Amino acid sequence: MFVIGGLLLTIGAAIVTNLISRRQRTAELDARTISDLYGQLDALYDEQRSISDSLQKALLPRRNPELPNLEIASRYVAGARRVDIGGDWYSVIPVDVDQFAFVVGDVSGRGIGAASVMARLRFTMRAYLIEGHSPADVLEMCSRQFSIERDHHLATALVGVGNLRTRQITLANAGHLSPLVVDSGRAEFVTTSVGLPLGVTASDYRSVTLTMPEGSTLVAFTDGLVERRGELLDVGLERLAVAAVVSAPDLDDLVASLVADVTGPDSDDDIALLALRWRRDGATVEFGAPAVAAERTTPSPR
Repeated sequence: MFVIGGLLLTIGAAIVTNLISRRQRTAELDARTISDLYGQLDALYDEQRSISDSLQKALLPRRNPELPNLEIASRYVAGARRVDIGGDWYSVIPVDVDQFAFVVGDVSGRGIGAASVMARLRFTMRAYLIEGHSPADVLEMCSRQFSIERDHHLATALVGVGNLRTRQITLANAGHLSPLVVDSGRAEFVTTSVGLPLGVTASDYRSVTLTMPEGSTLVAFTDGLVERRGELLDVGLERLAVAAVVSAPDLDDLVASLVADVTGPDSDDDIALLALRWRRDGATVEFGAPAVAAERTTPSPR
């Protein structure tokens, strides 16, 4: 009996040991499989993000136009951890020998739908501005062509027309953040008449006109630059104003520093940023030189 009992115990122990060994091998195999799957998911995520980023940049201008008496710098930065294409954009448009126009806008949501609305708005506004319409009229006409019920997206936009000789700028605002003017070590947000975002309903818009001092800079941007989760918007705007007065002789360096200093490390929203600086006397570029087409302006990697 003792022999039989010992034999049964031995057989049972062997079976249990075999089961434990098999489960260990299965667990190790499962762990390797899971690790491989995570690696493949990471690779697919990076590929999708790269495709989205490339598509977004293809929809934005490729380089900034060269305009007399004006420096231009811009950035588009994709939000962290984002894989869908966004709806932030900017444009600079030569109108005639004296005038130019610009737009900074933001379409709600993400994906192909948002990108499609962004592209339509960008080229519709460009056409109206080249025809010579005022910023307020451009927004009014666009408000009658876009509807959230049909297009499933809203859009905010800041539209401006500037005179290269007089440094006057006329602005109209459809639910967008007002631009910042930086001059002589001071930064102040322009008081604009903020109208309804595009897509809500057909609406009228009011314009404001200001004269930019020589050497001053106007900074227009989308909300991704200043918004941080759990923080009041005013705090982000103040942070931008403080960062903008830091001395930066090169405008592109200023734009780069604003993105680096103002944007939060965990920001998941896109950024479109456009800066315009009027040259001081002595740095004037001759009028009448052919301007590069504005729709070829550049984003750099929000």
